[in-house]
Amino acid sequence: DIKNAVGANGRVYLPIPPNREGTGQIQVVIQGREREVVALTDSDEELENRTRITVLEQIDPQTVLVGPIAAKTTDDPDETQIETTDT
Repeated sequence: DIKNAVGANGRVYLPIPPNREGTGQIQVVIQGREREVVALTDSDEELENRTRITVLEQIDPQTVLVGPIAAKTTDDPDETQIETTDT
């Protein structure tokens, strides 16, 4: 049951379009088995193949909502460096 994937980390298998514009697929371990699951994201950018994600919630019996794991985003370190430089 994919509701058991909520809170789990995985990877994007097929790219996921931004802002729930379409679905992609993720690979995630559910109850000890790796599964491919249809996924949406609220991210402003497409989640590309192999992007590390976290499953945030179950949308319907076959679809989950995911978000990128912060360490994967390239914008955050740049913003931190800018803030550090300014202080």
